[in-house]
Amino acid sequence: MILATALGNKTELGFDTLGSGTVYEENNFNLLSGGDELSFGSAQFDSDIEVDLTPRKTSTPERPPTLKRRRISQPIQNPLRVLSKECCEEKCLDSLSKNDVISSERCFKMLPSETSQSQFILDTIREHSFTKTVKDKVVVETNLILKGKRVCPKSWQIVHNVTEDRWKSCKDKFIQGIITITHKNCGRTGSRDKTTAAIGWMRFLFERIGDYMPHNSEIHLPCCYSKTSLHARMRNEFLARGISENGIICYDHFTRVWKMHLPEFKICKKSGFAKCTICTNLKELYEKATTNFEREKINGLLKLHMDQVEKERKRYHYHREKAEKEPEELLTIIIDGMDQNKTDLPHLMTEDKATSNLLKLRTHITGSIVHTGVTSGKIPFAHIDVNQIPHDSNLTMNILLDVLSEVKTHLAKVLYLQLDNCFRENKNRFLLSLMELMVEINVFEEIFVSFLPVGHTHENVDQMFSKISTKLGHRNTYTIDDLEETVTASYTPPIKSCGLLKKPLYNIKDWLLPHITGKMQGHSKPHNFRFHKVGGRAYMQYRLWCTDKWQPTTIDANGDQVPGLRCLKSIPGRDDVPSFVIPSLEKMDADALNLDIPRRYGMRLPVAAVQWWNDFFTNVKELEKVPSETPSSWILYDLKDHAVEKRNLRNQIEDPRVGQNVMDIEERLTLPCPRVTVTGGMPVMADHVDNYNSIAVNDMIAIYCPEYDEIPQIGKVLSRDDDKFIIHWYKGSWRTAWKPFYLFQGRKRVPYQDEEPVEAAIYWGFSLNGRNMLSKETQIILHEKYDDVIVSLQD
Repeated sequence: MILATALGNKTELGFDTLGSGTVYEENNFNLLSGGDELSFGSAQFDSDIEVDLTPRKTSTPERPPTLKRRRISQPIQNPLRVLSKECCEEKCLDSLSKNDVISSERCFKMLPSETSQSQFILDTIREHSFTKTVKDKVVVETNLILKGKRVCPKSWQIVHNVTEDRWKSCKDKFIQGIITITHKNCGRTGSRDKTTAAIGWMRFLFERIGDYMPHNSEIHLPCCYSKTSLHARMRNEFLARGISENGIICYDHFTRVWKMHLPEFKICKKSGFAKCTICTNLKELYEKATTNFEREKINGLLKLHMDQVEKERKRYHYHREKAEKEPEELLTIIIDGMDQNKTDLPHLMTEDKATSNLLKLRTHITGSIVHTGVTSGKIPFAHIDVNQIPHDSNLTMNILLDVLSEVKTHLAKVLYLQLDNCFRENKNRFLLSLMELMVEINVFEEIFVSFLPVGHTHENVDQMFSKISTKLGHRNTYTIDDLEETVTASYTPPIKSCGLLKKPLYNIKDWLLPHITGKMQGHSKPHNFRFHKVGGRAYMQYRLWCTDKWQPTTIDANGDQVPGLRCLKSIPGRDDVPSFVIPSLEKMDADALNLDIPRRYGMRLPVAAVQWWNDFFTNVKELEKVPSETPSSWILYDLKDHAVEKRNLRNQIEDPRVGQNVMDIEERLTLPCPRVTVTGGMPVMADHVDNYNSIAVNDMIAIYCPEYDEIPQIGKVLSRDDDKFIIHWYKGSWRTAWKPFYLFQGRKRVPYQDEEPVEAAIYWGFSLNGRNMLSKETQIILHEKYDDVIVSLQD
């Protein structure tokens, strides 16, 4: 009754070898009752054991519990057909019953994989076989037992539905001494080419449309996307590149790859941050759409919007990489503010009931990352305040100037500034006027200011904030000094923490106000601004998206091209230094904080932290004080002096011969193969006659020489006789500019000239346009002329 009890209770006795400890219903084994002896693999049960396979009653007879089992990939054979087959001379199959065949094959087919089935075959051969050498050849003698009956290898294969090749393969492994069979992919660490291509596509796209979360390491994709739509987009792009369907991973593998290799990218339906209005509206409209036409229209609008966002991000990433590769040409800076709730002090890893409702000092961190040619490629900064100063454009402008002063040795010709799309702190006339002033006084030759669309503004500076939040979650931070240490140690490379408690801010807004032209309107819509010099004066241009043209591009009353807008009507002098911003503690309830933090936090604060807070609240009024005397100079003109000094040093270091040497090498690399001629030989002429007497010196001329494959063949007439002329060759093509062709004789550059007969000329007297290209009318004429010449030569 041992086996009967095991089967009735559905335990693993005798069935654990099926793989993964899988348990099966007893009804699957009702066909075992007709045999004299029960065997499972190499395990055998004597026939004197009483077997009771009567199904037990369950507590819910109307719906018995279903157990998960592995689906059999191949159907069970018809036992009568199996027994009718021929195996050997002894006819081993005749000794087996129908139930022997069914139970043996069923148990074999229920093994979890083909590898485990092959392992079962190998184990059977090892247990019932031995090897011997006959005439220097290894021979395997096998005595198989199936259901207590001796069978031949052929009958064993027929019962278990094993092919001859599979049996031979396992037997060869037995001869080689192999004990364990492993799958060919076992231990494989690499990925297939199409998986690698999918991972690269996903990461490239996700990094450009995703928003870095400031409170964790996640990167959120726009809520209007879904995994299905992203897989469809990848598939369409791959098909457009000419990749076949077999080279594209399926949706199920797409989701597995996403989960395994890109777990930081998520599509969150809900988050604590504001979402893009356009994305949200399009998603709601799509859910309400009732026709395919409406859905296709909405999908088209969504694709247009996301393409615009992706190109804006790509533009920032491009300037970020360029600043790291070409630090003398470009300096890229991104500035943004961190969520204030994450850095309130004291910050305890574990909040208890006594301290969870106590007041905390609200602090604010403004982060910035400078991308330039240092070892790590970037220099991070964090400016910390306690809301004693207004968070307006004064804060942003002071932080920008402070960061520039810290990296003044890395000042470049062009500044690319990436800011949050907030009118109060960034997108206003004061900051834009400061940018124009910096170009006007030659701190930079050109400045670009970029704003990402609202709802898509999270970038790598927010990734820095997430590292700060993670670090704060793993240590107690009691004071502002502790906060600065935590911020510094939370990121690689280390963040330069700059406290604003004792550092006064310049009131740049009031300082610029008398010099600003007037009110600025419509500046909240464009995402890109450019400040450059034209005729020694700085101008501002703008555009909605990075793919648009810069505006304004209008003509004034005098017919002159407008180079841009003027934000400033006058330039402040060097001695005109702004005053300081007066701090205010209105947002800080110092008395209530003094009551809660040093006293009611009790033993949660160490003694040193309590002493720090006591000193802080004793001298808290000092935060409202600023220097009584205005300094004689300030940081803006110090930056100008340093920029001019670096520019002069750069000009001294640069060798003027380098530019000419580069041009000479370019000429040599682009030289075509010269024409090979034989003395006395004449080029083949076009079979037509024209009025060649009108060919004049300095005329642009097109000729046909069969020695050259490229057309058109353009040059300038240097001199001419009655029957020939000397031409100075030009190089170019139908769609590129033409310029004179020169050869090198040693280190001397000489014009590339040829003497040609007048009959080789097919068109002359034309001129190049302003870009030194062939005009459309000239191209049409030349196409006709060359076609006529080639046809006449073929005839």
